Parts: sequence; structure tokens; C-alpha cells
Amino acid sequence: MLESAYYRYFASELKQFVQEARPELNNLSIDEWFNQLRSYSTKLNKHLLIHPVHKPNDHGDSGNHVIRQLTSRLLSEQLVSLPANQSLKDINGKIIVLVDDLVGSGAQFKKFYTQSDLEVCLNNNVVIYAPLMATESGLSTLKAQYPSIYFHPLEVIASSEGLFIGDDNDQFGLDELNTIKDAKKCYNDIRLSHNIKHSTWMGWDNSGLSVAFEWGVPNQSLGILYYQSLTPAVSWHNLFTRRGVNGY
Repeated sequence: MLESAYYRYFASELKQFVQEARPELNNLSIDEWFNQLRSYSTKLNKHLLIHPVHKPNDHGDSGNHVIRQLTSRLLSEQLVSLPANQSLKDINGKIIVLVDDLVGSGAQFKKFYTQSDLEVCLNNNVVIYAPLMATESGLSTLKAQYPSIYFHPLEVIASSEGLFIGDDNDQFGLDELNTIKDAKKCYNDIRLSHNIKHSTWMGWDNSGLSVAFEWGVPNQSLGILYYQSLTPAVSWHNLFTRRGVNGY
């Protein structure tokens, strides 16, 4: 999913954006464009850099996972700017594409903005934020707060897409017998019956998403997807990992 989604983005929206901003690249065909993206001796590194959204001193977070997958087949490492090697505030005259897996509330990006001195970076560069997925509410919040950044989410998750979103008395999906309230009770009863103590069983901010990536589950997703018991008293095994953190 990740590679195909970013392939489409690189082929369309990003290519158009870069060529409009850098007229000297207008003559690149789609094949030449991708050859330059993949080439070790690419000329695009004069104009373009891809950078992960990350936490300080954390090389296993989602943005770095995205980078590792993109450099396996789609991107030359010459186009990648890694936090350990280059600070964003030291880059000048580039189009910088920030990549990540999912924007939830937008809180993590706000921390990244401050910790990475992105405000300084914006004085000398064009910055695009292109996460693989973004919630509608989180995207709206970030757009309002950072008008100087271009936002290119590859997929937007509508507010209505949470599993339990809606009025408690509404019908639960296509279930003709049970309401959303009934479904919530059933889901919570699973937690209680296994003596699971979990602060975000419904997902962060009660988002109720059912999203999982091969490298882990975002905290907006339902806790049932990644909860792993750490004590013999609770018998529960996770379907997916929570980015290396389980048991809460």
C-alpha cells in the first residue's frame, strides 16, 4: 500500500508541484522523472529533499519506517535527508517533502515543528507535508495553524470513518438489531471480561480507527488490535504491534 500510494503521489501531484516551482525541470518526462528519483547521481537533489517526521533520537518511529520503504525501490538515498545527518534549519533553497504514516490529532506534528526548528527552515525552503494518511480533523487543525506549509495527504480519513462514530441510538453499520451504544458496550465488555486495563481502548481521542501498518498501529486505532498482556492473570495476545510497545 505505502509504495503504490507514494508512487502515485510522486507521479502526479509532487511532479507537477516541483516542475511548476522549478521550470528548468519541465522537460522531464514521467520516465525520466522516476529515473531521476531512483538514480544515485540524480540531479533532483539540487531541488528536492525527502525528510521523515520523527521524534528526537528515535530512529524506529513511523517517519523513518516510511523512508526505509521508499528507498528500497522508489527513491535514491541521495534525495533523503535524515535527522542524524542534517538539521532542517541548515537546509537552504530546497523543496522539502516531509513523510509520515498517519496524522491523527496533529499533536505529534506540532511537537516536530518546534523540535526541528521548522519555522527557521520555512524561511529558506518550500515545505510540503505528505503523510500516507491523515484524519480530516487533524489535517484541518494543522492547515489552520501552519498556513506556510503545503499539505498533500495521500489519503484523508473522514470523521465518520471511526468504528463507533455516530449517535448512540443510531443503527450500528448494517446491523439491523443493534445500535452504536450496543456495539460500544459489547466492545467494552470484551475488555472487562479479560480484566484489561487500557486507557485508549477506544483509540486516542476516541477515534475508533481500525488502521494497522506492518511496522505498528497508530494510537488512534482500537486498543484491541495491539493490546498484549504482560501478566499471566490476563490472557490476551495482540494481532499487531504498537510500534514495539505493548501491554498498555
